Amino acid sequence: MCGIAGILDWSNQHSNTYTKDILENMGSSMAHRGPDDYGFYQNEENTIGFVHRRLSILELSKLGHQPMLHGRYAMVYNGEVYNFQDIKSELQKSGVKFLGNSDSEVVLQAFIHYGKDCFNLFNGMFAVAIWDDLKKELLMARDRMGIKPLYYFIQDQTMVFASEMKSVFAHPKFSKTPNEEAIYNYLFLGHQLDDQTWFKGLKSLEPGSFMVFSKDGNKHFTYWKPKVEINYNRSYSSFKDELRSTVIEAVRLHQISDVPVGAHLSGGVDSSTIVSIASGQFDTSLHTFSSTFEGLGIQYDETDEIAEVQQKFGTTHHVIKTDVDQLEGLIPKLIYQADEPIVGPAMIPMYFVNKAVRDNGIIVVNGGHGVDEMFGGYPPSFTHVAYSLLEMAKKGNIIPGQLLRIPDYLKKGGAFKRYFNRTKVHINEWLNHPQEKGKAIERYQFLLKENQIGNTTFDAQMLMMIKYYLPGLLHQEDRMSMISSIESRVPFLDNRLVDLALSIPFHYKVRNGTLKCIFRDAMKGIVPDKVLRNKIKRGYPTPISVWAKKELYSFIKSKFDNNKVLSGDIIRPKEILNMLDQHRSGSSDFGSTLWSCLAMEIWYKSNFG
Repeated sequence: MCGIAGILDWSNQHSNTYTKDILENMGSSMAHRGPDDYGFYQNEENTIGFVHRRLSILELSKLGHQPMLHGRYAMVYNGEVYNFQDIKSELQKSGVKFLGNSDSEVVLQAFIHYGKDCFNLFNGMFAVAIWDDLKKELLMARDRMGIKPLYYFIQDQTMVFASEMKSVFAHPKFSKTPNEEAIYNYLFLGHQLDDQTWFKGLKSLEPGSFMVFSKDGNKHFTYWKPKVEINYNRSYSSFKDELRSTVIEAVRLHQISDVPVGAHLSGGVDSSTIVSIASGQFDTSLHTFSSTFEGLGIQYDETDEIAEVQQKFGTTHHVIKTDVDQLEGLIPKLIYQADEPIVGPAMIPMYFVNKAVRDNGIIVVNGGHGVDEMFGGYPPSFTHVAYSLLEMAKKGNIIPGQLLRIPDYLKKGGAFKRYFNRTKVHINEWLNHPQEKGKAIERYQFLLKENQIGNTTFDAQMLMMIKYYLPGLLHQEDRMSMISSIESRVPFLDNRLVDLALSIPFHYKVRNGTLKCIFRDAMKGIVPDKVLRNKIKRGYPTPISVWAKKELYSFIKSKFDNNKVLSGDIIRPKEILNMLDQHRSGSSDFGSTLWSCLAMEIWYKSNFG
């Protein structure tokens, strides 16, 4: 895992020293991404400049140094390609010689040998920039799922890119301006719907795509996108067996490293699966890490399930408490590191857990992102299944025994509750422009309808989760791991597993009243039964609603009880304070909205205060 940045400038107006000074500042701003090595590259004409911060995971010697050069090519690369040994073997058969054992060298040689088709070969997470000094052409690419970040902006004859937004800000041509559409997307959806960021003009390279920059112009290409191709002819048992073997192989592949590898262990099915399989890959006890909030009830307590896995596999387990006394000083720091607010407050326990990972000498950690999004792990999936069953029935495709569950699924998915509460007014309007909420929802609905073409409601919602919600989680995971200079991996986003998930019928995923049913069944005999039977969905629980009543009450109030609320063009501070007091009294739960507004105001002060 690393940090990459670069400047492409066709103007010929600046000296090499001027460009290198900017690159140096860009690299320094993300030193946390790569404390082990530091490198520069500039071509003779000063058209292109690269900077690289390295976190050494594979090939710890100088043979893994970047920017990596080979003839007319220069490359900066961030990530891991887990099948690099197989690709390397094929390249060697074609006569390619290798100097070291890094996946970075394989990525560069694969590009030289296969051209732009190489990205279809890579199973992993990556963001890469490759300069061809003969063609005077720059190519930037990102992995299929958008696990590794890559941002860029273009102005006049200059293009600047980096792994983190704050590195782009080091370039004097970039001027910060809030992008209100992106901010409204966050407030009401929790994530973005496209390549936008909270800053106008600053874009995120889309997952599964690459861009080519030359003096003649810029071109964007998509080499992969998630596509639902359900095989209704295959049996439940057949899918289950393939799923089991694919998961085992994916987890095994994600253990490859020249430094210690650990794992998150929340007590849920997903992280427990990784620990259960990975434990057999180590000669010594696997280090596992979990977050805890004492005395807050079953909603935040997974102690029993964690203990079940830890004791069965003998892991060296670390329980990390969130120090609430640090929150007032820590939250602004985390939002700064995140570049922009994203998803929810889970960044707080993530920070403490990842700090403990590094403090215990672990450099790589595996986590369970992806299963819930691909296999129906969230309660609303029950509602999506209910609608999908009705859609199948209308087409004459009856699924025996499942139609009778529709009322129960609608109840479990919250459809009835949402219907009866939809006219309930909790508080006065807290937006200055309330129509913006409707616009954000319309943007979401437009994309949902596109994804529904030829698909069931469940599959369309799955695509929405994979395309738009999951990248937000991955953004959060990337920043909260890199702040502690550790590499966070996501085995369940292995290419083969994603493709398989996109072919499994929805009624295999949510079956007999159970979320992620086929995934649970595939893990029987591997994961302890107590964990597989646990159907409480916690995710990464963070008691923001509890803190807003007590520990964070004064902190939140101080942000909106003054005349210098920088987000005042978007929200009405007095109504936020009213909301806060109602929340504290217990008459309503506004924890999620209060967090979103707090994070937004802190972001404004950090960037425009």
